[in-house]
Amino acid sequence: MKKKTIAVFLAAMISAQPYGMVYAEDFSADVSVESSEAEEQNSEFSDAGEELPEEVNPIISAEDVIEAENFEAETVNAASSSAIKSIQLEGQYKSVTYYTPVNFGFGEKNKYSIVPSPWLGKKLKITYENGKTESIGVYKPHRIYGRNSAYIVYSGSQSAPQAGSYDVHFELGGKEAVLKNGIQVRNLSQMPAITGRGTKEMAVTGTTAYVCLKTTSATSYTIKGEPQTNAYLTISQLKNGKLEQVLSVENGKSCTLKPNSIYYIGMRLYSSVLDLDKVKFTVSSTVPKTQMNKTKISIGTVTYTGSNAKPSVTVKNGNKTLRQSTDYTISYNKTSKVGAAVRITITGKGSYTGKVVKTIYIVPGRPTISSVRAGKKNMTITYKKTAGASGYQIAYSTNQKSGYKYVNLNNKTVRKTISKLASGKKYYVKVRAYRTINGKKYYGNYSAVKAMKVK
Repeated sequence: MKKKTIAVFLAAMISAQPYGMVYAEDFSADVSVESSEAEEQNSEFSDAGEELPEEVNPIISAEDVIEAENFEAETVNAASSSAIKSIQLEGQYKSVTYYTPVNFGFGEKNKYSIVPSPWLGKKLKITYENGKTESIGVYKPHRIYGRNSAYIVYSGSQSAPQAGSYDVHFELGGKEAVLKNGIQVRNLSQMPAITGRGTKEMAVTGTTAYVCLKTTSATSYTIKGEPQTNAYLTISQLKNGKLEQVLSVENGKSCTLKPNSIYYIGMRLYSSVLDLDKVKFTVSSTVPKTQMNKTKISIGTVTYTGSNAKPSVTVKNGNKTLRQSTDYTISYNKTSKVGAAVRITITGKGSYTGKVVKTIYIVPGRPTISSVRAGKKNMTITYKKTAGASGYQIAYSTNQKSGYKYVNLNNKTVRKTISKLASGKKYYVKVRAYRTINGKKYYGNYSAVKAMKVK
């Protein structure tokens, strides 16, 4: 090639807009050919990529173009004149994973073009039938002489290929080469997902990196793609077998999404990060806190023990049982007397907020039945008093589990005869104490059950 042509071309690339500067920067590292210097220079142009947009095309005179065309015709690459035996992606880029229907380009029927960015800046190693090898850059935009393309062939009728492994067909300077299993297509259901919040590393598919976001009860989400770029995020949902954008938001900004839904978050990548193969997504969410007064709080009986009362507390939100110290905390006032009020303060924590104050009274302890004596159609129950009781209640029935009748007694009585019972029947008896507070009886626990057959 004439030295003037290369010099003019490089100068034009460097003097172009910012995009042109990037292309010029990559120019010298694009090709390595196992042949002569002339062959190495020729390979620089023989596998030309996408033509630059008009607004960033270097300014090249008609004379320079003619000279370049003449150079291309005059210097024939000995390696590329042979048939292509095989091709492979160099380095870690052996294949690229796509998720249908994400980022397949339009093309002829049953032919889907491959968006270039997963391989932008990467090397494609070509082995020719004559034993020569050549490494060229894939999809270099500054290769303005000629055009490279890549596609997969699909025999189905869907709008995008079904899950599977596909060969990639490259057209290199008028020759076709096939990269075996170069594209792995998976269903959207197989896409790594974030549920509610977390971090996932996602492969770049085409010009976009995607992550599946499964929303929870939260409505506000902050989605951040790493590394930081000036990219914006596209938020799509699957509708009629296609991804339809429903929202866009700047990278790292919050957005409002519907709860319990599935979204596909796409991060558009620009020239500064096009050589990335993976992007990290970090999702955080704000879950509306539940007020404690919306929960169901159950408090166990507080029986007199002589020590400060510490009642058991159960808190439920629907069918979910909340955990103390994680979802709420409890505090009590210190008191131990029968009939004293125990104030229980339940304060929300974590996903719960607000506080609820419950009051419960210390009730008398369990009385003990001393004896049950059977008489003729009657029985006499004797029991021991318990501290602080205002009175007692005797319960009796012919069925241990149900059908009890009740007799209330004052705190001066320790014995009671119950008459008009059925002769020959077995009766079950139990006793409990109560404390009257502000005119209301607060009962303690029953004694152990005693059984007696009436005469």
